[in-house]
Formats: sequence, structure tokens, C-alpha cells
Amino acid sequence: MRNKKYSRRKFMKMAACGTCGAAAHGIALPGTSFKAYCASPVSQALATPDRVIAFFRLAGGCTQDNAPTDSGTARDRRPATTSLIDTGYRLDAKNIIHPALETVYQRYLLGQAALVRGVGYPDPNRSHDGSQLIKDTAIRGNVNGGMMNTQSGWAARLSGIIGLPFGAAAFNIGGALVQGGENPVRSLDDIASFGLDRFGSENFNEWLQMSRRMAESDDTPYGTLAYRHLRTQVEKLEDNARLLREAAERPIPTLANPLPNNMSGLQRRAYDSIRFLIPETRNLLGTRLLAFGTGGYDTHANVLNASQNLLSDLDGAIKILIDGFEATGVADWTIVTYSDFGRTNNTNDNTIPGDDHGHNENVFVIGNNVRGGVVYGEPQTDAEWLGPYWRDYRYDFRELLQGAVERLGINPADVFPENFTGRGLQLHDPI
Repeated sequence: MRNKKYSRRKFMKMAACGTCGAAAHGIALPGTSFKAYCASPVSQALATPDRVIAFFRLAGGCTQDNAPTDSGTARDRRPATTSLIDTGYRLDAKNIIHPALETVYQRYLLGQAALVRGVGYPDPNRSHDGSQLIKDTAIRGNVNGGMMNTQSGWAARLSGIIGLPFGAAAFNIGGALVQGGENPVRSLDDIASFGLDRFGSENFNEWLQMSRRMAESDDTPYGTLAYRHLRTQVEKLEDNARLLREAAERPIPTLANPLPNNMSGLQRRAYDSIRFLIPETRNLLGTRLLAFGTGGYDTHANVLNASQNLLSDLDGAIKILIDGFEATGVADWTIVTYSDFGRTNNTNDNTIPGDDHGHNENVFVIGNNVRGGVVYGEPQTDAEWLGPYWRDYRYDFRELLQGAVERLGINPADVFPENFTGRGLQLHDPI
């Protein structure tokens, strides 16, 4: 075997570029998570380059005020946010979209956005870590008696099935969602610049240095499978780094709407992700899934002002991403928003009222293939509003994701292996 030498800087830049987010292959020993993200020639034909899905994970538990309900009981239960019922975008007598979600509302009018009420899963978990793990892995059985079982995330499984070099790209999002095994995949933040300080902790850098020393060592025992595998992965990382550098160098096309003067971190990531959508890059990298993480939704206090700021930020990112889909000619795109869980029916008694951990949530599904302009699922009845939580879910969250995954030419059962009860939700036009 040829003993190829690498400088420290070259090796670390290669490894960083190859281990960021769900776009990563990673240096991993056999049996660890790199397999969920590396190319698989068998499955490469499954995903077509003109179909892309994106989702926004809203960490903390999104308030029900993203889509208020107009009823006397709802007003009584949430007096701190009643103003949103009167100032929001009214869809009909009962259903309203938060006034900060202008882009979502405009796409609703175009028939490209749907409001899905009561999204949850059986026997809901109200802890952040527990519910996020369930939603990240799409396996309800993951949390039992407070014990969490490590499983691959549904995005990791999807990326592995897509089988293209960078089938999924994750921006500012980690955890089980992007893990394909015991070795976590590093999240991508900004592909426009590849400074070493953007990739990981000191411990991670120390691990890279150790791996580099093994890779270049004259004393490496070639007969050891793990070391041979490591050398192979280092060779592949150089190609991965080249692909990402080429993606970063391609200019983003002019968008239909001007960018905000002061883009937030989430909005910058949405803008930067457009680099993956440029046709030459999309065909080269094979990106079919974009995942975005954003936080701050744990609104135990000041929910009225907090929801305005959070949802305005989200709406701006969605607007940029949609403009990117359209500017780059993505023929078939879908955006899904979801959170850890919904929040309580009532606002609390804090000095500046907020709301607490709940069960079901309102979700938006947006896309040029979505059967939009429709509210799916009935809002809570007065009897439901009187309880502390929205207990009876209308739709399992996995049912919303199934249709988007199916549009990629992939069997949803391979991505969502745990059986669940569907309600026959058809959010997408036939392929």
C-alpha cells in the first residue's frame, strides 16, 4: 500500500470538510456512523436531482400561537396572546396564521402551503430530550421510563439510502437526527468559508491529529482492518473537500426578493444552503435534503413578544429558501417545520406570561407540490381547550414526512421503520 503523507493543515482541512453535518462522510472505524452518509451505488438512482426536501427543527417546543384558534374558550385560556387572533392572517372562522408568518400565508393563498393541526404521536413525552429523541429518530419506543436508547436518526437513514456524496446537508443541527451510529456527525455551519476554527472542539482537533499520525505513520500495521479503513477514508476526504470547495466558490444567483439588511444566523444558513441547489452543484453533490436547526422556542415567559421575533426569523428564512428553490430551478420542493412538542393550552401566571411544555403542535408544510390552501385536522374543541394539554393528536408527525420522502423515489418504510397509525393524510400531488 502506498504510504501517502499529509501535512497537518491539509489533513485537518480535509477531515473538517468531510465531517461536517449530515453532508459528512467522516473518518470512522468499521461499524460506526460513516456508513449512513457515504455513497451507495445501489441507491444512487433512487433520488432525482430536481427534487429536494427541507425542514426546520424549532428547538424548545413551538407555541400554539403560530396558528391561533378563534373561539371563546381559546381566548379565555390564552388571554396574554388574544391579540394575535385579531391581528393574524385569517383563513376562515376558526383558523388563523400568526401575523409574523407573512411568507407562509402568501404561499397558503397560492395553494402551496398547508396548516396541519394536532401533530404528535402516541403517549407523548413532555421532556425536551425525550421528545426530541423520538422525533429525531422517528421511533416512539426510544424513550422508556426516562431511559434513552441510541438509534440512527431518520435524516441519517434517508441520507444513507440516497447514497450520493452529500445527499443531506445539516445546518446548525445535531443530535440523533444526523447520527448514523455511535459516532456523531458534525453539523455544517457555513460552507462559504472553511476556517479550521469552524470545525469542532479541542477534543475533536486532538482526535484529528491522532488520526493523522496513524494515517501517515510508517509503523501503521497494514494488516489491521481498522487502520486500513482509516487510510481509505483519508484518501476519500480529499475528494470530498474538493467537492465542497467547488460548491462554496459558485456564486448564488440573484433572488426574486431582496435579502434582509441584517440577516439572522438562521437566515444566513438558509441563504448559504442555496449553494447546494445550484444545478451544477446539485448534480455533483447529490443534495436532496436540507436540515436547519434553530432554538429559543421554550417560551415559559414573554410568549407574545418571543413568538413574534422567533416566527419572523423563521418566516424570513423560509422566504430566502423558497427564493433559492425558484432561482435555481428546483422543480419539486417541500419544506416542513416541526418542534419538540406543542405547548400548554393556557398561558401561565408568570409576570410576563408564557406557556409550558405540552403535547401536540401545529405544523406547516410548504411546497410547489403540496396540496395547499387547506387546513388539515380540526382545531381543538372547547372541551379539549379546557384541559392543560392538547392530548388527542390528529396526525402522527411521521405521516407528514412520509409524503416528502416518497417524492424522492424512496420507500418511506425504509426511513421510518417503526409502525404507526396513519390517518390517510395526502399532502402531496401524485408524482
